[in-house]
Amino acid sequence: MNGSATTKALERAIFERFALAAGFDVEGASIAQPDPPDIVCNIRGLGSVAFEPAAPSAGDVRRRALVGQNKCETKIIMGNSR
Repeated sequence: MNGSATTKALERAIFERFALAAGFDVEGASIAQPDPPDIVCNIRGLGSVAFEPAAPSAGDVRRRALVGQNKCETKIIMGNSR
């Protein structure tokens, strides 16, 4: 598996865990990875939705450490993929 394929596999695995935790009813066969966005899928009740996961920058992590926020969460930017 090359770097791009490894990244796509990781993005999909993270998305699948996120969708499960969020309670999204994702139509599994609808998941595509056109890049960009990283993930497009059909969610029952919402239709076609695009996801672009993003990690915090090093600056964000340093600022959080300075103010005592030691959590580093991943942001999911969600928008309709029309």
